[in-house]
Amino acid sequence: MIYVAQGYEKSEGLPLFLRALSCFPQIIADNFCLMIDERSANSFKIDKERLHYGLLQVPVVICSNNHLSQTQSSLESCLEAIELNDLLFTLPTQKNQLCFDGKGASGYTEFLRKYYSLPSISMSFQSPSHKFLLLSDHIPLTKVSQISKETIIAKVTSALDSQFFFIKKIVFLGINPHAGEEGLIGSEDKVISEAMKILKKKYGQYEFIGPIAGDSSLISIPNISETLVISPFHDQGLSLFKAQNGLVGANISLGLPFVRLSVDHGTAPHKKAQDLSITGMIYCINLMMKRLEFNHGIK
Repeated sequence: MIYVAQGYEKSEGLPLFLRALSCFPQIIADNFCLMIDERSANSFKIDKERLHYGLLQVPVVICSNNHLSQTQSSLESCLEAIELNDLLFTLPTQKNQLCFDGKGASGYTEFLRKYYSLPSISMSFQSPSHKFLLLSDHIPLTKVSQISKETIIAKVTSALDSQFFFIKKIVFLGINPHAGEEGLIGSEDKVISEAMKILKKKYGQYEFIGPIAGDSSLISIPNISETLVISPFHDQGLSLFKAQNGLVGANISLGLPFVRLSVDHGTAPHKKAQDLSITGMIYCINLMMKRLEFNHGIK
């Protein structure tokens, strides 16, 4: 089953998801279960645990956690229901809609880290032609160089063992401009080189490259679709990813007991669903169906 967290109620994420899912046959929609907060349920036609959208019928569970935001009410209902081979699909929300133990959580990834006590959960991004892993995400730039060799190894290991099975190359981007120019600019990239030595021994089937200068990485990497690009910090990797793919991409959380995906765009509260492209949402639905088949051994 693919559990869908509704996201921010003022977002166009849910209408966009329903519009995209309506492009698929009903047999595909039957693999999804939308957890919708009762405060939003009245906006849709729901009958006998089915949400009706044109000819489409989506399995639905109505949540009633009125002491929580609608985003968190839906998400926690998903987390209570989800099992090992299931998937979680989170629709866009705003970062002020989630909290844990009375403190704000800056988005889904940070909330899930706290909820499962798994600080090593990492963000990755995938499109039809690119695969990126971020070694850090929502932290100040001054803390990027503090990443440890052990953290790098743990995050790359999780990515290779749980998600990116069919790659041939792994390319590390450097932290400093020109990857430090062999120490002339800085020595912060040394930790990446040390982690790579250990990873090469563990994963001899892959070609490891780097650390390389981030500014020319997409020019200097051949066969990019067969490559996992590893970025030390958030904007370095996502600037490259989004420049190449626009909104056609999936944000995939690694290190959870299950696979969690979301679209690679925000809430778009001032736009209407009919004015937004559904290409990215359709890509995510296809990606999730392939992963669901993989999880259950369906060829």
